[in-house]
Order: sequence, then C-alpha cells, then structure tokens
Amino acid sequence: MAGRMLGRVATWMVGTFLIGACTVDRTGDLADEGAASSAGGGGGANGAAVTSPAAVTAGVGPASTTTVTSGAGGSGASGAGGDTSASSSGGAGGGAPVPVDECAEDLDDCLRGERCMDLEVGFDCSPVTILILEESDDSKVVAETLTTLGADVVEGPEFGDWDGTNPTLAGMDALVWFEGADWYRFMPLAGQTAIADHVAAGGGLVRTAFGASNAYGASTPAQPILPVTYDLLAGSDATWTRDAPHFIGESLASGFRDDVMGWSKVKPRDGAVVIWHDDADNPLVATTDAFVGRVVYVNHDVTYGGPIGAEATTIFADAALWAAGLGR
Repeated sequence: MAGRMLGRVATWMVGTFLIGACTVDRTGDLADEGAASSAGGGGGANGAAVTSPAAVTAGVGPASTTTVTSGAGGSGASGAGGDTSASSSGGAGGGAPVPVDECAEDLDDCLRGERCMDLEVGFDCSPVTILILEESDDSKVVAETLTTLGADVVEGPEFGDWDGTNPTLAGMDALVWFEGADWYRFMPLAGQTAIADHVAAGGGLVRTAFGASNAYGASTPAQPILPVTYDLLAGSDATWTRDAPHFIGESLASGFRDDVMGWSKVKPRDGAVVIWHDDADNPLVATTDAFVGRVVYVNHDVTYGGPIGAEATTIFADAALWAAGLGR
C-alpha cells in the first residue's frame, strides 16, 4: 500500500497557505512582515529566527522550526534583509528547503499501525507490513485488529506448513509466529532459516508461549531466537502487571486478569527487557534486540487454552507493531 499523504489548511498572520502532506511552503509574499529579501540575508551566525524587520547584527532571536523555501541564507553578519524565517542551520541560501521534524510534531496524524517518515518537506504516513503465520481464529482476530490500526497484514499458512517462500519475508517488517493448539508441529528448516536471516537483517519477530518450551534444547536456526529461556514448568491463568511504561499494552490498565491463557515458566536472557509479568514474577511479555531485529515473547498459549480475550489481543497487536519498528 502506498504511503498516505496528509494535508491541512492553516492561516498564518496576514496570509493563508496550504500545507500539502503537512508541507510548509512560504514562497509567497512576506512583505507585510517587512522581512525577507529575495536574496536572503536573514538567519545570523546561529541560525536563529528574527521577528523584527530591523537588520540583524548578531544573529540572535527566538528559535524557528519553519521550513524555508526561499529568501533564507546569508551569513547574517551583514544584517541585510532581516528574514522572519531563518533556517535552522543559519546561512544556508539558494532556496533549498530545510527539513523540519514534522513527525515529532504531528505523529498523531498517523494511525498506530503506520510509520511516520520525515520527507525533505513535510512527512508521509506509511503502513508497516506484518506476516502472520495463522492458527485458527485467534490469529485472525489479531490480523483484523492490526488492519484496523492501519498496518498491512499478510495472512500466511500455519507455521508447520511455512517454508519461507509461501510467502517470503521480503518486504515484511515483522513476523508473528503463532504456536498454540498445534504446538507439536515442526516448522520446516527452510522456514526457520528464513526467520533467522530476517531478524539478523533487522526484521521483527513475535513468539508465543510454546516458543520457549519448543526451543528447549533445540539447535535449529530460529527456535533459540527469544528473549527468554524455558524453565521446565507451565501453568494457566494469570494476573498481568506492567513493569514499566511501554508501547506494548500502553492503552491497557496497569494490571488485568486472564483466566483463559496458559503460560510457560521462563527466565529472561541477559539484556532482555520484561514489560509485563505475573504474580510470581514470571515474564509475560519480554523483548530483546540482541539478535539485531526486535524480538518479542508473549507468554500466552493462544489457541491451546481457548479464544484470547480483548486485552491479550491488544498485547499481540502492539507486540507486532513494536517488532515492526513502531514505538520506542
């Protein structure tokens, strides 16, 4: 899906200008400000904005973050022009636009499943792309939620039938590997190798509770790619407690009960970050970037214990988006 360009209309001082894709263009008449000359000259040595039409002698003034398309430049030392819109670098002229961190200011204009990308002028909202290796209705609910949030979702086969080519991970930001009711199946080695290569290249990965137990003692390419290790126990039901503020589950209460789920007893690896834990301090969501790409372990047995609830659906959707590179 192509990026979704945004637009808005704003009124500034004495004139109205259009911000196409949140792009500022001030090539129009600024004469009423008594400021910019067509040859530049504003800005000063420090690149700070000057609101007075008087000449600049020291290059000082309140900071400006406005993108300038013309009339900027000059060293500022000569004080010619008194531009009201200095470039952030100061002294750059010739009509070249200065990038502005529009994403930092307008990130809410993008959907949760979209990546905000600063352009030379303005920004673009582009959906992340996520492959889900499906397993019954739980994975479909997560896929539908991600689509609603603005992500592009590719629904693949069950993990035991995926060999890395049906479909490939080319162009995918993250993979969600559901292991639940069919936990006993084996992913083909070609698929596991594709996952290992994907994560090593910076791609994201989400694993579920059985990922830890199935990885125990395994030497296959993808099984050990986890932020946790298996501790030889399992259980059911849990009260989720948030360890620290994080993108994953940030819309949820700091604690909630899940009477449907099953979990594995696990230990975090060195350098892993535990986001959610249960009453026994067992990690329920843990992350790591030790394998290059972002890897998330969600300690929930999904389809094995029964249909997942609303909170768990949110956790899985957020985990997929975070693994795809969104959030911090």
